[in-house]
Amino acid sequence: MSNSRLSAPKYFHHVNNHSNVESHVLATLPATSRFQNGSSDANPVLSLMSLVSINVVPLLSQQVALRVAARQKPGMVRFHGYEGRLALMHRYSIHENHAATPLQRRMPVFNLYLFDLDGTLVDTRRDIAEAVNHVLQLHARPVADLATVISWVGDGLDDMMVRAFNTDEREFVGELVDEFRSYYKDHCTDFSSVYTGCSQTLTSLQERKAHLSVLTNKPQDLSLQILERLGILQFFDHVVGPNDADLRKPNPSNLLSLVRDVGTSNERTLMVGDSRNDILVARNAGVASCGCTFGYIGRDALLELDPTYLIETWPGLLLLADSTN
Repeated sequence: MSNSRLSAPKYFHHVNNHSNVESHVLATLPATSRFQNGSSDANPVLSLMSLVSINVVPLLSQQVALRVAARQKPGMVRFHGYEGRLALMHRYSIHENHAATPLQRRMPVFNLYLFDLDGTLVDTRRDIAEAVNHVLQLHARPVADLATVISWVGDGLDDMMVRAFNTDEREFVGELVDEFRSYYKDHCTDFSSVYTGCSQTLTSLQERKAHLSVLTNKPQDLSLQILERLGILQFFDHVVGPNDADLRKPNPSNLLSLVRDVGTSNERTLMVGDSRNDILVARNAGVASCGCTFGYIGRDALLELDPTYLIETWPGLLLLADSTN
């Protein structure tokens, strides 16, 4: 990653004969930068252009690129020396002949980070699947594969059982949930693990005096148990699971309560998660969102949800915490 700050727009490149990419691409990158689609690597020149919106996509090697305007189908750009790729997204544009404001020149610094649990902090897939299949077998039903079980996850235990058993009989669903909980509480960390780089990143955010909390649709008692067993509970001021089905994400009520409890603002709050509900709850609350492509639904599904940021590894989150980036 370049050591140069995003303190002002510096370079722009012409992209010739590629109608899918805006003709002017602004980037604080070395003069040797080149586009993968074959355009010129002519020396960059100073530009008076300014970015209206700077959005980083931290990549596998924690490199930074800028989203730029695309006219038609989004293209892919590769910068030499920067191993990651950046999907060009059409909503972000570059405007000419306006001085860049401080907000345009630097990333916001967040002081409240809210994290989803499953698929964000911890890879819980196999333990969830084992518990669901245990319940299916209790009722002489065929077991489901991992991908199918994970497609049922995210909206609470009762909804997961509704999908697993294809039933809406509430009393029966309640019994299924009890059976799931009875097994899962003793096996919730048999195979689960904290994502690589998570603990180190949380430590760094704490050292920067950030407030960290968990906002999940998993029951609070199970969430606390998993976080404690895996050794990361101490990072969080609050672990919030829904007391009522109506308060589950994407309902923003619990998120906004956490913002008020910390005494911060929506502008300084970031919701980090891997699912549709995580991106939607952030939007409903009026806060920024960060999608985790290493989670359960993947990059393409996240991009369709239009998160404010995307990260492919946990340390990428630190790029959003540093005002000098």
